[in-house]
Amino acid sequence: MKRETIRKMLKNYKHVTYTRHAELRCNVRGIDKSLVEKHLLNPNKLIHVKQEGELKYKVYFELSHARTLMVVIALGEKIKVITPKIIINKMQKGMWSKWKE
Repeated sequence: MKRETIRKMLKNYKHVTYTRHAELRCNVRGIDKSLVEKHLLNPNKLIHVKQEGELKYKVYFELSHARTLMVVIALGEKIKVITPKIIINKMQKGMWSKWKE
């Protein structure tokens, strides 16, 4: 699915929920939930989308030139966060230049 389509869809949502797994991953990985919610509800820094299922997506947000926030989400009445992860771009060779337009 196109990035602009997902960006428009995310802007229509007002609430974000988390699975137990996502809450655990946030705590273990030191990811602030407000950071995840900020990017999901205001997706201006969305750089890439991969569709994982009918309503399940991997969305990538630019945090800085060196870091990217990857969030697996399911869309329904609310945005359900399945798992968040911060990716260090240097470790993902070619990812940044491939997705950044």
